[in-house]
Amino acid sequence: MCLKSNCNHKICNYFRQSTTLMGISCFIGACIGKMLDVLSDEQAIALVTASIPLWVSERSNQVKTEMIAAEIIHNLPDLQKGAIDVQKNISNPR
Repeated sequence: MCLKSNCNHKICNYFRQSTTLMGISCFIGACIGKMLDVLSDEQAIALVTASIPLWVSERSNQVKTEMIAAEIIHNLPDLQKGAIDVQKNISNPR
């Protein structure tokens, strides 16, 4: 792994993400805490379980969010028309 600040390797970028670092910290902390008998089984399992979502790349979430935003923008005229129809139906119930 590169230690250069301008490294563009995917693995380097992954490990520089704050959520990845927090996930690693929680996981290592849970393992060490359990080995030293500072944490109970339940506490260690809770920390490891809580760290799992932090291992997901921030970029993958960003891509999903951008795809959803693009769909909303693409369908905005239909959404506006549907919202107006709903408002009319609420204002004038049959």
